[in-house]
Amino acid sequence: MADQCSSISLVPTPLSNMSRIPTPTSLSLVLTVSLEDVVGPGSIPASLEEKMVRVKLQIVIVCPQFLEQVYQHPAPALGKLLQPDRVLAMLLGVEEDSVTEQHRGRSLITYQQWCRLAVKDQDASFVGDFLEVAMGILAKVLRQNTAHMEKAMFSLLPKKVKEGQNKVIVLLNDPISKEDKIKVSVDKNGERIDVTNVKRRNPFTLHFQMPAFCLEVSMLVNVYVEKNGEPLGCRQVKCESRMRELDQMLRSWDNPLEFMCQVLGALLLH
Repeated sequence: MADQCSSISLVPTPLSNMSRIPTPTSLSLVLTVSLEDVVGPGSIPASLEEKMVRVKLQIVIVCPQFLEQVYQHPAPALGKLLQPDRVLAMLLGVEEDSVTEQHRGRSLITYQQWCRLAVKDQDASFVGDFLEVAMGILAKVLRQNTAHMEKAMFSLLPKKVKEGQNKVIVLLNDPISKEDKIKVSVDKNGERIDVTNVKRRNPFTLHFQMPAFCLEVSMLVNVYVEKNGEPLGCRQVKCESRMRELDQMLRSWDNPLEFMCQVLGALLLH
């Protein structure tokens, strides 16, 4: 699955090469997962499970092979990973009544709550319908995330960090005591990592260094704070890479090539 990944496509192996699924252009990354990776005797890898529950859109291709696989290999865990408010199912070569009570009871627990679109042969309107529904799901999730951030019980300074200036200050709404256990984590593209260098300045203020892996590419990173196991919300910080700084600097010059030659002490031949 994918955004942070933004979207995931869940397909049976025979269709795993169908990479050209119409996806909204706002998705930063789409991860295609074979159905065999999440059903069967083995357990779902923890890293894959974490990505699946964090994506904003879950695309499921429901075809005869898919239904046969979930019938032969029941996977209740799959039903829990597919979040009904984020699932868009493409019915390919099957009808609504093809999904039986056995399928729903064994693996597709929340199927009736999914958004579902039937894929018809030579249907010119399907792509438009698909994108409309997909963008609707993404917009709803974004609104939910925004509301969650508005309720955060802390703020962050500065709003932008970069290599060499990666210190982040957490300003809490309510004071903490020495006995309180504070946890700070950062989420980059669905990968959530605990921050180990958090320090307390006073009862209202924490600070930490943004991990280096968050500064490799310019992007927005989510910062989560917990107090005694209770979440205090989420805020975003913009992480800017060195290459982004160089790009902005070169764009500010009328002749970027001449500027680079001056910096490097090279001769520019016309």
